[in-house]
Amino acid sequence: AGGTLSKNIFSWYKDDALVSTKTGDSTFSFSTPGNYSVEVKNSIAQKLILYSITTANPQDSLAMVDLYNSTNGPGWLNNTNWLSPKPLTTWFGITQRRGKITDLKLVQNNLSGTIPVSIGNLIHTGTIYLRNNKLTGSIPSSIGNLFSLLNLDLSYNQLNGTIPLTFNNIPNFGVLTLSYNQLTGSIPNNFNSSNLSALELDHNQ
Repeated sequence: AGGTLSKNIFSWYKDDALVSTKTGDSTFSFSTPGNYSVEVKNSIAQKLILYSITTANPQDSLAMVDLYNSTNGPGWLNNTNWLSPKPLTTWFGITQRRGKITDLKLVQNNLSGTIPVSIGNLIHTGTIYLRNNKLTGSIPSSIGNLFSLLNLDLSYNQLNGTIPLTFNNIPNFGVLTLSYNQLTGSIPNNFNSSNLSALELDHNQ
């Protein structure tokens, strides 16, 4: 990208804690065992960030297995590398950083069935887009455990039941889109005091 090694900045993490920052072709040597990963930036290509491939968080991996099995994964339009031994970063629709899933985007991918309760284990995930599928059943209340969640789009499905009261627990909710489902009941009270910038509930009951 026109840069040079001297303009590289390497940020080394142990688990999620920054432990060292190196520039150029400096070497990082760790002194204690653990799960290490690196992010690389360059002052020339300022919008490009490279991430090392790290072993996926087990609870994230298991949640994705549950999602695949409960939404007819073999029938998806695109299920590239799902349930394969390849790194989670290569599974279609998943973005991962330092071993944690940060984005799950399976829009219009022929998912049918129910959203598993274990989706509430993706505690580092900021974006979940599952719109335009054939999802049925209720929205798991466990989604209220996703304290990093910023954007949730479950529109254009066949979801029923109520909006979980646990959604009030998500501190930085930005956009919630539940349009074109079969939801009933009332809107959680605390939505009025949340950080929501957009709430779409049209075409429900």
